[in-house]
Amino acid sequence: MVESREEVSNTRCPACRKIRDHYPSGELRLLGATPKEKREMLLMLRNEEERAREKNPLERIMRILADGTEWKIETTTEKLAQRLGRCLEKAFGGSVVYKWGHNNKFVRVIWQGATVKKKVA
Repeated sequence: MVESREEVSNTRCPACRKIRDHYPSGELRLLGATPKEKREMLLMLRNEEERAREKNPLERIMRILADGTEWKIETTTEKLAQRLGRCLEKAFGGSVVYKWGHNNKFVRVIWQGATVKKKVA
């Protein structure tokens, strides 16, 4: 029998640490979606996240917050937030705005449905 005296330590993957520490690298905001669209969007976003995770397991949706008619989706990577914004624009129309943070370490993607009249500041 072989015995090892080395200690084993548990480690978390970078995405799990971001989720634990609540440190998103991307944020997707949805403005002006109808109630019917919201259900379809949620299913589409989850499916797209699953496809992204097949290629890169670190790309995850951290959480989805709903506040009245506005949704905020936090992601572990900037690329996933961009990808989700492009998917929404392709499937539902509307417009997408990308706002980058310092050194491109954070992106805020804002999707506005065709029914939204206000401009994003």
